[in-house]
Amino acid sequence: MEKEKRASILSEISDWLKLLGLVVLVGEAIIILAMNLTPKDHPMSSWYPIFMLIFLIIIVVGIFIDRYHQRNSDTAKEEIKFGSKVIDIDTHKPPTAPAPENTELNFVDNKLGFSLKRPQLKHWKDPLYLSNKEYLLKLGAIQEEQWPTIEANSSLMPFGNMLIQSETVMFEYGEPLEINFTDASTTDMIEKYIIRLSEFQKANDGNPLTEEEQQKLRYDLFYGQLQVQNMMFSNSFIIQVMDKKKSLDTLFEPNLPNLYNSIQKTLSEGLDQLVSGKDSILWSSTNSIKNIAINGETQHISIYRMNRLFENEKHFYQLQIQWSPQSKAAISIWEELKEMFETFKLIE
Repeated sequence: MEKEKRASILSEISDWLKLLGLVVLVGEAIIILAMNLTPKDHPMSSWYPIFMLIFLIIIVVGIFIDRYHQRNSDTAKEEIKFGSKVIDIDTHKPPTAPAPENTELNFVDNKLGFSLKRPQLKHWKDPLYLSNKEYLLKLGAIQEEQWPTIEANSSLMPFGNMLIQSETVMFEYGEPLEINFTDASTTDMIEKYIIRLSEFQKANDGNPLTEEEQQKLRYDLFYGQLQVQNMMFSNSFIIQVMDKKKSLDTLFEPNLPNLYNSIQKTLSEGLDQLVSGKDSILWSSTNSIKNIAINGETQHISIYRMNRLFENEKHFYQLQIQWSPQSKAAISIWEELKEMFETFKLIE
């Protein structure tokens, strides 16, 4: 890999020097032509070489500036915060590369058109290929009986048909963790809302929310958002692949901004950071859930998610890292999750 990088850099320098040499030769030819065509006793005769030299300098400086800006654009990276971690992603060009061999170090899917570096730690499972229904059921986000309604309503949603017919590839570490919700389960967002509502009532009629009223509101808000009693969590890297042909009947222009907007409307989480480049959209979020039961013990958990949305001619792709610092393997697998996210490439 390092040899290929060095070869690429040397090739780029060689091409640049050839271009610069061509400009210099053309400049010299113009100077010689001007000197030969202008009579020696003409007042401008002595100025032509100076003018042409200045013109030549302007061209060379212009090339330097152009190459400088092009290089900065080609190598520009955005720093995305992911909890206490940071990921550097180039948002100015799509992540494309020639297809590598499918080996123990590289995972390649020629059908869906992507490759990435395989995780190497012991407890990574083989990647799962899931339909959208299977993926949502695995997460505990829906119940089996809810799917017919979701499927029926999909045609009314922007990109709905494309999203519910998407394919998901999931790299999962270890066994998933079952998170059970309790009557006291809540989130930071819900608690802030309850505090503000209680202060509003106190300022208007002198009576803040009682403990019973707060508990009922907390319960209604929490379960009204989730509509489930538990969920499954695992540290994982997820690739959702959406067929563009199934977005032709959407209500909006099938592009990245409209797709991102539609995805966000299906979620009930705030964003930590949003970065939009020409060819991709990245965003991160933190979900802190309090008073949940794991293995019979009441505790809190923070789930961090990093997403990237981009496209090629045939597909939209959404990448997601899902990671929790409270999980036992959080420290050891972070670097591999980061590496999968950064080495993901669309096959040219």
